[in-house]
Amino acid sequence: MNNYCIDCNKEVSRYAKRCRSCEGKRRHCLGIFKVKGRIISKTTRIKMSYSGIKAMTFKKRKQISRTLKGKKFTKQRKKNISIATKQAMNRPEVKEKVSGKNNPNYIHGQGYLPYSKEFTDKLKEQIHKRDNYECQYCGMTQEEHFKKYGKDIQVHHIDYDKFNCNEDNLITLCVKCNIRANFNRDYWYAYYRNIRENYINIV
Repeated sequence: MNNYCIDCNKEVSRYAKRCRSCEGKRRHCLGIFKVKGRIISKTTRIKMSYSGIKAMTFKKRKQISRTLKGKKFTKQRKKNISIATKQAMNRPEVKEKVSGKNNPNYIHGQGYLPYSKEFTDKLKEQIHKRDNYECQYCGMTQEEHFKKYGKDIQVHHIDYDKFNCNEDNLITLCVKCNIRANFNRDYWYAYYRNIRENYINIV
């Protein structure tokens, strides 16, 4: 017994209801697509397309970011974009532009200088104890810091001088806040200096 398409009456295979063209039109109208034999919705297809961002060029990703500006990002999409950005940063031509003296955070090679001998574990422990084992910016405790980063909370030099180990020049910070303090240094120097001065006045 012959079987015919229910839309255009073309002859089709035994178990099919529609011919290929009619089935394709129907799925396009409903936003349904088929990938590797599995029917998926249009929204899922868009999410899957984000995984292709890793293979895109920097120019193409920038173009996409402009078109999607203001739209909500999913966690997976953020992850894919961050991976793609890291891959782009590892390219030789990009590395050359942001490494060494070309880096905006370059401070005349001082970042490679070692810490002074006075900056010992004993001194760090004293600073931690004085600051109640808490980050002085976000309030993260020593226990929370160890769970999240797998290491003890850090000690930051307020004036960015590694050889100035005066206790008034040291402050307890978590990893995230310590990294943040390396950008816009004038602001963070004034901010943490103000915290220390207020503490001294109270004591």
